[in-house]
Amino acid sequence: MDAVKVEIELPRDLLTALNVPASEIKQRTTEWVSLALFQEGTISAGKAAEVLGMTKAQFIAFLNQRRLPYLDAVSGELAQDFETDFNSDKEPFDLAAGGIKQMTAQVMTPLEIRQVGLQALARELGPAGMIRFLQQFEKGSGDYSTERHQWLPQLDVAMLAEQIKQKNSNSNRISTIQ
Repeated sequence: MDAVKVEIELPRDLLTALNVPASEIKQRTTEWVSLALFQEGTISAGKAAEVLGMTKAQFIAFLNQRRLPYLDAVSGELAQDFETDFNSDKEPFDLAAGGIKQMTAQVMTPLEIRQVGLQALARELGPAGMIRFLQQFEKGSGDYSTERHQWLPQLDVAMLAEQIKQKNSNSNRISTIQ
């Protein structure tokens, strides 16, 4: 890769706060710039991986280690990856023996995705099958974290341990009787 030397001045306090050994400054600066450019959508994940000497999978793991999102960074990149993979010489992805024969990389709004998804479900499963499939999934409502205290008894660790001991002793008595 063709490189250009760039000299920057940083306040000493900033370098101290970074707590990076002088031997790692070049590598870390390259990482920071690559991550920033990727997150703002200026470069792709593939390009960032290349600059950092990684595979794309390694770059995605690198993002994960730093708790940075991959999918949110560049909305069309995943679709572009699929488009590239599906238009390559490889066999088309086979989902449930026949699956995806063609895939487009068009970016859709959430409403458009929902409409197209419902049409696909209706086409493949029929109206009744589509409804049965959708009934399997509910968004739900309420705040479980708050409401569970109304349904569940207030137990501490000691009480739970006692209940486990009682349950174990009961199951031992039952197995001895049989």
